Amino acid sequence: MDRRSFIKLGSATAVAGLTGSCGQIAQKIIPFAIPPDEGINPVEGWWYNTTCGMCDAGCGVKVRIVEGRAKKIEGNPNHPVNNGGVCARGQAAVQQLYHPERIKTPMVRDGAKGSNSFKPVTWDEAIALLTANMKKGKEKGSYVLAGSSTDMNAAIAGKVLANLGSDSFAVPGINGTASHVAASRTGSGAPYYQMADAGSVLLLGADIFESGFSPVHFSWAYGQMRGNKDITRRGQLIYAGSRLSMTAANADHFIAAKQGTLGNLANAVAHEVLNMVNKYSFLKNIPAVEKSAWVEALQNDTPEAATRITGVAGKDVARIAKTLVEHLPSVVIPGEDLASHTNGVDSLKAVNFLNFLLVRIAAEQGIHSSMPATDTALYEKIKNFIGVSPSVMEYSALKKVAAKAKTAALGIIINSDPVHTTPPQLKMKEALSETRFVAQFGCFLNSTSLYADLVLPDLHFLESWSAQVVDYPHGVPVLNTIQPVVNPDAGIIQSGDVLIKASAKAGAGIGVANTEELIREMIRSLQLDIGLEGHNENKVWEKLLQNGGWWDDAKNGDADKRSYMSETVEPVAISNAGFAGGTEFSFYLHPYRTVNIGDGSSANLPWLQEMPEPMTTLCWTSWVEINPKAALKEGIHDGDILKVESPFGSIEAPAYIYPGIGPDTIAVPFGYGHSSFGHEASGRGANPMNLIGDFAINGMDEPAYRGIRVKITKTGRKKKMVREGHPEGQYETEVFQL
Repeated sequence: MDRRSFIKLGSATAVAGLTGSCGQIAQKIIPFAIPPDEGINPVEGWWYNTTCGMCDAGCGVKVRIVEGRAKKIEGNPNHPVNNGGVCARGQAAVQQLYHPERIKTPMVRDGAKGSNSFKPVTWDEAIALLTANMKKGKEKGSYVLAGSSTDMNAAIAGKVLANLGSDSFAVPGINGTASHVAASRTGSGAPYYQMADAGSVLLLGADIFESGFSPVHFSWAYGQMRGNKDITRRGQLIYAGSRLSMTAANADHFIAAKQGTLGNLANAVAHEVLNMVNKYSFLKNIPAVEKSAWVEALQNDTPEAATRITGVAGKDVARIAKTLVEHLPSVVIPGEDLASHTNGVDSLKAVNFLNFLLVRIAAEQGIHSSMPATDTALYEKIKNFIGVSPSVMEYSALKKVAAKAKTAALGIIINSDPVHTTPPQLKMKEALSETRFVAQFGCFLNSTSLYADLVLPDLHFLESWSAQVVDYPHGVPVLNTIQPVVNPDAGIIQSGDVLIKASAKAGAGIGVANTEELIREMIRSLQLDIGLEGHNENKVWEKLLQNGGWWDDAKNGDADKRSYMSETVEPVAISNAGFAGGTEFSFYLHPYRTVNIGDGSSANLPWLQEMPEPMTTLCWTSWVEINPKAALKEGIHDGDILKVESPFGSIEAPAYIYPGIGPDTIAVPFGYGHSSFGHEASGRGANPMNLIGDFAINGMDEPAYRGIRVKITKTGRKKKMVREGHPEGQYETEVFQL
């Protein structure tokens, strides 16, 4: 198929071309086969639609290509996840693509595990080595640790793993997905809340502009909510939590709450909403006996009781309830500060009940709900082709893999760094050291590479063919397409194709020759569901590439909304949150993800390292945020290097005096402290994962990582931190207008 048919955006057309390694078409892309006299402007270049791979949110992007090189990434304005927006990490993908530290050739270990001592080998040698160890994996066990569960590479790895006789697949990290599943009314996990149409939103520790489902989507939704259709009513945003985050700073009201008490606050707000139900005769269609049972269940969750437990004034509790009821439709969005405590599951259930009340009150008044509809049947059908079960995101899956790794013959790691992104209590270093053979795919050497036996370079997502499934904000799945927008490096083979080839030789093949064939199989199966039946599959793929994927707003039907509103959700009692650490640990730990560094998977990019964290303006290092009163009491000043100790481990980082956090809490950003991740990230800052241990959410095999207490001591050393501005409000150096 030519490039003219295969990749085009709007009126831009180009010709493709050549069959490369592993038989996949268009492995070598020729972006400018059409001569200049046909209207190409090499300065403006071409724009190609694809999907951002810097996280799992699934944002659609368009990439500007000039003379065969990617120059700029922008959001796809038609994509339902990001609606034309793109975050800092998405913009930095261009720097990642051309990073000088990218791996260019397969390498095998040339020394003991724990060192970065490798020697190059050919692809034939590397695939032969992987094949031989796949055969051993069939007999003695194998596992996969992957950076994503939602793309075609994950699907291929999962199918290969199954044919090796194993289901040990996990996505490293502390994702908190299991608690959302346990609290969900459908068992499907956390919903993708519809904020754009809301009249009021209550965020309970949900830093939606920095982390979570999709910061770009919620930033767009925030703008839509603020510019609501009724110009006389501006959407209201309330944030309750223990730290003034970037998200909290954008709210109309920030309400400071004690650690581990946001579920109690949700119940207190529900208590006040029920008082309004009785006062104004809302919910007439619900039997009085049922409403009375709810009132009785929450009789102890008064605003006065909430003040004692949460520290939130009773008048603020009443104001929250009044705002939510008067500015319908309303939605309450829970975040890590609510879910990642020992009482996280019950707290999520309390949020579900509060949302249920608000949905039913809005429905009675004929107001569109701000809770998501779902289309799980279509999602599951697409998921059968793309990605793996969402259960691989759960911490229990990670613990299972860590335990199996100690006796397994083969470990496959794909675009992931489990040594850095998992708590030391899992003993991931030891597990990888004891695995007989570890093969790692990725663009860069990282902390996990120290324990790999074979390192295989992978194509960047801007060089790859793939597909991805994500949950649309309204509950309808989105099928994202991923296409190469630049010539891939001739010496690199896509990880999915390597796995397909090696598994076939090992007698564990998945029945396709390459990734392209699997994508075509998916298209043939889904044509009817996505409304493209009867079309040539090449034309279907062409259309998907033009759009950047498939989505259908029309499937967001009212039937699903009515179904949700017809199901009764019961209130629950909230137990007191537990904390790891005795009285000698005098501070609560608040680890969080920044908007630029996130989990640290892109910490090796200078663009992101030098981007100031919005609330502190700090960059190029991690830090320990401490309240001014606590700092004064402890004799701590900006830049004093502190030792932070929990019952599970310790870190050292410079202090930053920050008034947006309580006197009993310290905050530390994730993403820093890599032991090995290139020149820009190695040894820079500290990793708060070292403070997190096996302290679980009640009834769950999931870490309550916001439920940890720590102690701090001054080391006597000091560090000058890099900041956007001087602490006294003056720039550190003169700024010249050029």
